[in-house]
Amino acid sequence: MAEGGCNTKCRTEKTMCPKDGKVLGITWIFKLIKWFPKDYKYSLGDTIKNETIELISNIYKANLQKDKKDMLSIARENIELVRLYIRICKDLKVINIQKFIEINLLIESISKQLYAWMKSIK
Repeated sequence: MAEGGCNTKCRTEKTMCPKDGKVLGITWIFKLIKWFPKDYKYSLGDTIKNETIELISNIYKANLQKDKKDMLSIARENIELVRLYIRICKDLKVINIQKFIEINLLIESISKQLYAWMKSIK
């Protein structure tokens, strides 16, 4: 098994694996949402969780498909929507600036990986 990946294919094709630490690392957002105020937990919080699940699913689907471009494009939309929702959380003071920075660093890393992956298949 490749380090940070699920199999040799992930390592040799330099694809982004759903089992990669950075991709699954974003799921800690779920733990953060658990502490959201009730006003936001079931609205904005659920929206963020759903978009995060879609992101991971689309990365997984792209990893399986021969023509990855469409799924990667959708995954990039997912990550940008998560970024937007996290920004709204900061603006509403649902999360503090430190959490905002931590999440954005992770989002930026995943976004760069997705961009590089798309660029490599053109």
